[in-house]
Amino acid sequence: MRAAYSVRRTLKKHFIPHRGNNYKPHLLRERGAFVLASLVAALFLASLLPRLATSRFPFFGSIISAVLVDLANEDRALASAAPLKQSPILEAAARMKAEDMAGKGYFAHTSPEGVTPWHWFRAVGYRYRYAGENLALNFTDSVDVERAWMNSPGHRANIINTNFTEIGIAIATGTYQGRETTFVVQLFGRPDVRPVAPRRRTPPPPAVTRAPLAAAEPEAETIAETDSFVAVRVAGEETDVALPAPQTQPERQATRIWRLFAAPTNAVSWAYLALAALVGAALSCLLVIEAKRQHPRHAAYGVLLLLLIAGALWLNQTLAGGPSVM
Repeated sequence: MRAAYSVRRTLKKHFIPHRGNNYKPHLLRERGAFVLASLVAALFLASLLPRLATSRFPFFGSIISAVLVDLANEDRALASAAPLKQSPILEAAARMKAEDMAGKGYFAHTSPEGVTPWHWFRAVGYRYRYAGENLALNFTDSVDVERAWMNSPGHRANIINTNFTEIGIAIATGTYQGRETTFVVQLFGRPDVRPVAPRRRTPPPPAVTRAPLAAAEPEAETIAETDSFVAVRVAGEETDVALPAPQTQPERQATRIWRLFAAPTNAVSWAYLALAALVGAALSCLLVIEAKRQHPRHAAYGVLLLLLIAGALWLNQTLAGGPSVM
């Protein structure tokens, strides 16, 4: 009871004009307005920290990758597809591709030198039956990247493709078209782990000296390709039976704190809206409850705070921009 009374008293003091606060809500006084303005500025700086940290500390890039893996598996669950297992080998391939794009300043499945996505699979020794690639550029929030991929039919097809069983995601920071940005590479795969059938023993043929032949790699048959996504399977393979979705939820790769870090724009935007609601409530009480008692200075503080919050919200969304996918 005492705690509830204390909360009511605090709310009344800060929001509702009455005799106890001289009909001037504390939230709209000089000190309250200064604290709120400082909080708006602090939130804006906080929204910039993940972008700066990602470009300088690889650990933060792994946080975003883990969140994207969780988001992909959540979308697969909605499509009744089995969850994807995070593969360190595919992560290494994705990191090599992301760093190649960031270093050379291109954004495409095939590099300017003609290097295809499957080169990076072979570079890390990943033998696949099925493979796919999604790309993204210029983003701040992981959820926006996943939403952009899911809104594209081709990228969505890769994410919920039941032929894929593993996933690897990596990010890299570089310059594209004169602007520093973040590249995201999402690789899918189904490893080729079939046992080799025993060979029949036949009498050895007469010895003939021949030149050694280079080992041939299995050819990749494209099963889907556009300017925005690409997926292949080993040529001549039959389509595998779709794996049923498990009854239990897949293990999450990211904690709740990691999710907040990977979505700074959305988190800060919601915080701004909450602050605007508080200021709006205090200003409404000041203007409506005590309309006879004019306090123009404190009302002006409320209006200026709302304008400051609106400007910070607009700037936060503008700087975030929108992700480009491929």
